[in-house]
Amino acid sequence: MKRVVYAVALAIVGVGCAVKAQLGPPSNERPLVTLTNNDIAVQPAELVFERRGSVVIRWQLPDGASYEFPNNGIVIAREVASASDLRPGGKGDKQDEVVRCERVANGRAFQCQNNNSRPGTYKYTVNLVDRGRPVSKDPVIVNR
Repeated sequence: MKRVVYAVALAIVGVGCAVKAQLGPPSNERPLVTLTNNDIAVQPAELVFERRGSVVIRWQLPDGASYEFPNNGIVIAREVASASDLRPGGKGDKQDEVVRCERVANGRAFQCQNNNSRPGTYKYTVNLVDRGRPVSKDPVIVNR
């Protein structure tokens, strides 16, 4: 009996490691989006890209999450010209750096193309739906 319990425990740990390895650690290109008590967390919190050409950003949800990205899961609002632009009603130019955003993997991920052709800070909104209830957060993308 102990061998069976031990084998089952090892199998569970192995599956968990395989899932973690498949997603990989969160990065600027593959940020992890989690929701705890109506609070969205994006890891890393600020997505920073050195100027090296176009890159696809793919926001991922953890396996087994009860929430998903709706069709407007990531909305790139505008370029931020100054710190005051981060406040609601701030003024920034219309941006064309982070484009072609789309829901993928049946709402388990969302991706956008970051042209990354010039320096700038871009305010965006993460939208999730948890059991029919919308939840949002406004982090930034920084191109250096």
